Amino acid sequence: MTKKNGAGDPVFITSDERELLKDEVNAFERTLFSQLNIADVFPDELTSMVNLRAEALPCDPVAYVLPILCAVAGLIGKRSRIHVKTGWTEPLVVYGANVMSPSSLKSQIAADAFAPLKAMEAETQAAHRKAAEAAEAAGQEEPQNTARRFQVQGTTHSALVQLLCRPTTVGLLSYHDELSSLFAEMELSHNSEMRAEWLSLWNGGDISSDRSGVHRFAEATGMSSFGNVQPDRLAELMAPDKAGSASGDGLWCRYLFCRPKELPYRFNEIEADLAAYLTPLFERIDSMPSINFKLSKEAKLAGARLWESLSVDSQGVNAAEAAFLGKLRGYSVRLAGILHILDLAVAGVEPHHHTTITADRIHRASILIDYFRQQWKQVHAELGHAVLPKRVTRIIKKVNEGAKRVTTRDALRWKILGDRKNGTDVEAFFRELVDKWGIGRIEYTDRGSYVWLAPVEDVSEESLASVTANVSNGNASQALSPLSPV
Repeated sequence: MTKKNGAGDPVFITSDERELLKDEVNAFERTLFSQLNIADVFPDELTSMVNLRAEALPCDPVAYVLPILCAVAGLIGKRSRIHVKTGWTEPLVVYGANVMSPSSLKSQIAADAFAPLKAMEAETQAAHRKAAEAAEAAGQEEPQNTARRFQVQGTTHSALVQLLCRPTTVGLLSYHDELSSLFAEMELSHNSEMRAEWLSLWNGGDISSDRSGVHRFAEATGMSSFGNVQPDRLAELMAPDKAGSASGDGLWCRYLFCRPKELPYRFNEIEADLAAYLTPLFERIDSMPSINFKLSKEAKLAGARLWESLSVDSQGVNAAEAAFLGKLRGYSVRLAGILHILDLAVAGVEPHHHTTITADRIHRASILIDYFRQQWKQVHAELGHAVLPKRVTRIIKKVNEGAKRVTTRDALRWKILGDRKNGTDVEAFFRELVDKWGIGRIEYTDRGSYVWLAPVEDVSEESLASVTANVSNGNASQALSPLSPV
C-alpha cells in the first residue's frame, strides 16, 4: 500500500503502520459507542424526571448529568469532604462542560438544572429585605446581610473572589453559558493570576484578596464550575496548551466533558418541569450540616481496583491524557460522595447516621468515570488533538449517524474538510480514506464524480446484542466497530 507525501511522491505504508492507523480508527469508533444509562448512576426517582424532561425537549438525557452534578457540588461547597485515608481527602468540587453545537438546547438544559439555585437565592434576598424593613420600622439598625449566593454568571473574577471570601458563602456554582467567556477573561492582563487561582479552587484551596486596600481571605472554598461550549470554539480554547500532546498548566485536565447526542427537534405534548422537582431536593441538600464522609472498607477495595487501573492506563499515553487520568482518580471519590448525598436527599434521610460511603456508590461513580473517559477521548479526537485527523473523525461520525453513501456535494455541504474546500480536495480525501485509513471504497458516477461508500456490514442480532451488553458494562473495547466487517 502506498500514500503520497506533500510533494505528491508515493510513500510505502508498511503493514505495521497500517495496523496502527486501523487501531486509531477503531479506538475512535469505540468512543462513539460509549453510552451512559443514567439509571445506572442516579436514583430511580431522579432518573424518571430527567428522562421525562429530556423526552419533552427533546434531548439526550445524558446532557443533564453534568449540570446536576455540578449544581449539587456547588450546593455542598466546603461543608463536606471525603476522607479516603490520612493525607488524602477530596472536596466535592466538579468542573464540567457540555460540548454541543449551536441551537442544540444547551442553554435550556442548564436553565432546568440551575433554576432552583436562582429561586433559593431569591428567597434569601427576600428574607433579608423583610428583616431590614422590619428593623427600619422599629427604628433599629439594619441587620447584617445574610443573603446568600448560590450561582454566579458573567461576574468578574475580582467580584468572584470577594464573594468566595464572604462568611455567608458556603458553596458556589460558576456558570458560563459560553465557556469561552471564562477563558477570554483569563487572558486579560489584569487577570494574570486567574488560571492559577482556578487550579487552586478545584482543590478547594484557600483564596485571598488585597485589592482596594481591603484584605479578604477564606481558608477553604467550595466552588464548582459548569459551562457550555461549541466544538469548534473548544478547539480554539485548547490550542494554546497543545492539549493533544501536552498537559499545559493542568486546567483543562480538570474538566469533565460530555458530548451528548444531538437529536432532531420533534414537537410533542409532554409536560415536564424538572426544576420544580429539583427545588425541594436542592433545599434538602442545602440544609445539610457541615459533615465529612468516609469510604467503607469495601468501597476502598472497589476504588483501589479503579485507581490502580487508571495508573496503569496512564503509562504510554500523551501528557494531556495522563494528567486527565490522574484527575479521574480524585473524581471517582468526589462523584461517589455526590451520589451518596443525592441518594440521601431523594430518600429524605438525614446524613448524620450515614457518613460512610458504600461500595455501591463507588461502583456507580466508576460507571461515570468510564463514560467521561470515553467522552474525553471523543472530544479530543474531534478537535484534532489526536493521531486521527479531524476530517476522518467527521466522516466516521456521519457513518455512525447512518450515512452509508457520501457524494462530493455531501462532503462540501457538511464541511467535512472545513471551509474553502473544493471538489478536488474532497476527491483526494476520499482516496485518503480508502488508501491510507482502509475505510470504505470509492465508486464513480456516470458524471465522472466520486462517491465514497462506507463498509457494508453483515451483523447478526447476536453480535448487536453483544455490542450493547459490552457498552452497558463499560467494556467498550469489546464492542464491534461500525466500520469494520464482522
